Amino acid sequence: MNYNGMGINLVNELSCLIIQFQVFQSGMDALVLSIVPGDIGKPTTKLEKATVRDGTCRWENPVYETVKFVQEAKTGKVSDRIYHFLVSTV
Repeated sequence: MNYNGMGINLVNELSCLIIQFQVFQSGMDALVLSIVPGDIGKPTTKLEKATVRDGTCRWENPVYETVKFVQEAKTGKVSDRIYHFLVSTV
């Protein structure tokens, strides 16, 4: 919990695990996935190259991205976070 002069803000965390990605276009041999937080604007995480097999791309080493959401005590509004996922062919 975070305390301030206006009241109490609750902090919740969400961890995302990305290990698999569905591919809808043929002709791709491998993909790289980059995670870009909207407020930063540049990749903070980049998964290594993964081979496409039968339309599915699976990463052996998963990546965890922890996101903190703050809920304002007065309004009950929860902060939002925008993430962009950049998929690149190799």
